Amino acid sequence: MALVKLEINGKRVIADNSRTILQVARDNGICDIPTLCHDEQLEPFASCFLCVVKVKGARTLVPACSTKVAAGMVVETDTPEVRRSRKAALELLGVPVGPPRRPIRPLNDAQRQRLRAVLRQVGKDV
Repeated sequence: MALVKLEINGKRVIADNSRTILQVARDNGICDIPTLCHDEQLEPFASCFLCVVKVKGARTLVPACSTKVAAGMVVETDTPEVRRSRKAALELLGVPVGPPRRPIRPLNDAQRQRLRAVLRQVGKDV
């Protein structure tokens, strides 16, 4: 374990380098990173790609749920590129993000609430 300094959305933070971007963001009150597959009780496996963020110097967007923080990291959680990627991930999962369509199978109330929260975070008005 080592403490590292990084920046998330312009906020300078100090964190344990064994923690993920998602964990450090949430620890510091930055709660605008949506997730579907993330569960604190399980090892991260980054399958839904809704939690992608932009890390300065990285070739691509990275999943916040499985990417460990590093010294000097500069992270942005809400850019046009990040929002487009999250919308595309939802579309690949079969979530209606365009004009309303009939769902393939009905959602229960908890699933509906979580989906609404995620859609609001990616900029889709529900």
